[in-house]
Amino acid sequence: MLLMVNGFTFWQSMSVQFIVTDKGRTLLMVNGFTFWQHNKCKNNYYCSRKSYHGCKSSVTMNSEGDIVCLREEHNHSPPAYKQDKTGITNFKFIQTIRGKTLLMVNGYTYTENNRAKNTFYCSRKYKSCKSSVKFDDQGRITGFRLDHNHSPPIYRSTQNGLYVKCSTDQNPSMYAAFGGFRQPEKGRPFFIILNDTFETQQQNAADAQKLHILPEEYI
Repeated sequence: MLLMVNGFTFWQSMSVQFIVTDKGRTLLMVNGFTFWQHNKCKNNYYCSRKSYHGCKSSVTMNSEGDIVCLREEHNHSPPAYKQDKTGITNFKFIQTIRGKTLLMVNGYTYTENNRAKNTFYCSRKYKSCKSSVKFDDQGRITGFRLDHNHSPPIYRSTQNGLYVKCSTDQNPSMYAAFGGFRQPEKGRPFFIILNDTFETQQQNAADAQKLHILPEEYI
């Protein structure tokens, strides 16, 4: 997690995620403690125990989702939350290199339905996946179906914050224009996309060259 202090950016090891309660409320969880979003100052989050225990802990995030101010002065123990088997534990909105905005939930991506406001369907709906997520006008999740008939897609983040989708089952010539693969003398092979370097997960160059950029209709 990136932490910005006086204009300087630091990498701090902490557990940060958004969770949805059984009442449909979205909370920010930092190191086991939960925070609620301020109604007017959308980048400010206050400890969920502020009203009951007078806890002064707070979190401020920038528009990119990085924590720029963290005040951890809890006067209580962290709440005990148990994850529901079908609960949403981690979601965010991402933008692809094609300029498309997607909802990502637990690694799966969703596109917003043009006819049904605030309703997102799995990006693999064209392959009969019935997973969906619904929000209210305040951005709170009000309904969801998380059963998928496929594995989650593979996305990589570029240096400018955009995401690119990768696959291992089509023609590698499709990504040639993006820079292609490099095989160093030592270490794993890697590929280059828009001047960003990504290490492959495969063990050899032959397998690595199966990885490519999907065409726009699959992103």
